[in-house]
Formats: sequence, structure tokens, C-alpha cells
Amino acid sequence: MTMLAGWLFADLFLILLVAGLTTLPAKSSGEPATRKPTPTAPPTPPPPAHPVGLDPNHIDLTVAMSPNTYRAGGADALLAQVNAQLDQKDPTHRAVGFVLVFASDDQAHVQRANDTAEDVFQLLHTRSKVFAAASGFGYWNGNHNNFEFKIFLLN
Repeated sequence: MTMLAGWLFADLFLILLVAGLTTLPAKSSGEPATRKPTPTAPPTPPPPAHPVGLDPNHIDLTVAMSPNTYRAGGADALLAQVNAQLDQKDPTHRAVGFVLVFASDDQAHVQRANDTAEDVFQLLHTRSKVFAAASGFGYWNGNHNNFEFKIFLLN
């Protein structure tokens, strides 16, 4: 009988070994199976109402003031005319991003016209709220007797 006890012990050990092996995960061929998360795209923000930057459609203004009148002390009158015309063409009062100022003068005084146009830009930049953030340049506009403006508003 003691001999049977050894076989009984070996059989029980074998059953426990098989039961333990069945609880282990099966080994697969190759790499272990891992679940890869599917990439999700981040939510896209809604597009802005207007594209950021300068509005590609510029506003043309012509002020029928002689550059000589401006240089003789007509800065306030020119500023008032530019603001009044801009109010008519842009009642929403968007800020100006870029402006080109053209001053007229005869061909012998091109540099004086450029200087006058640059001075007008500085006047607008410092004394008009809508031009406060604007960049710009002044140029000669031929032998006329006025000022012309190309104004690009910010979106």
C-alpha cells in the first residue's frame, strides 16, 4: 500500500501541473499580440469668420487738397477729410493694417512730394485711431494737385 501512495502522490502532482499550465496564456508565433490604439485626429477649430491678415480688397480715397495747402497748415483739414471718407467706405471702423499715401507735386519736386506723403502717413498714424496700428509708405503721384490713398484694412 505504501507503494500506491507514491503513485497517488505523483498522479495528483501531475493533475496540478496540467491545471496550472492551462491557466497560462498561450504563446503565439511571432510578436506578442498587443492592441494598438487607433489614432484619432484632434478636433479642428472652426474657421475664423474672416481670414486673418489684410483684406485683399483695398479702399481708394482721393482728397482734393493741394499738398501746398497741407504744408501751409492744412493737416487738421486733411485728417478730417480722410476720416470722413473712410467712415463712408467702411462704416464698421475696422483697423487699418497698411496704407500707401500718394502726394502730388511737379516733377522738379519729387522728393518734396515723397516727404509730404510720408509726413501725411505719420499724421494719420499718430492722430487717427483707425490708423494707429498701420504700416505704410509715401510716394509721389505725378503732377496733380491732390492726395490719393490706398488703404488695406485688417480682417
